[in-house]
Amino acid sequence: MKGVDIINKILNELEIKAPTLANNIGFDYQRIFDIQSGKTKKISGEVANAIISVYPKFNITWILTGEGEMLNWSYGVELPAIDSSIIIPVEVWNLIKEQNQTMRKQANSLEKKDKQIDRMIALLESQVVEVKKRLP
Repeated sequence: MKGVDIINKILNELEIKAPTLANNIGFDYQRIFDIQSGKTKKISGEVANAIISVYPKFNITWILTGEGEMLNWSYGVELPAIDSSIIIPVEVWNLIKEQNQTMRKQANSLEKKDKQIDRMIALLESQVVEVKKRLP
């Protein structure tokens, strides 16, 4: 599939015009127009990444090659970052949440064990004091 076909399908899916897409992804309209006119044959990685950062539902492989599915049906959760957005697939995000819960349970368990150890140390210290009192 040619760049012109890919960009037109993106525009149709988003129901926007090329100048709007260019503005939304931070490029001059000319860059998108060159793809639409066929002057630029393929969509560059830079343009593809810009599209994905604003519209994560699109499959980057499809944008770059025209192969595969146009849309990522399980596209991710967008998290704020300092300089840009990071896209995390839903499956990975769910795994992170699950591991976070497991780690919290482990931390709570360790905290309880620490308290038990502190009580045992205090008990042993008091027994040592009692034994020392009984010694001649």
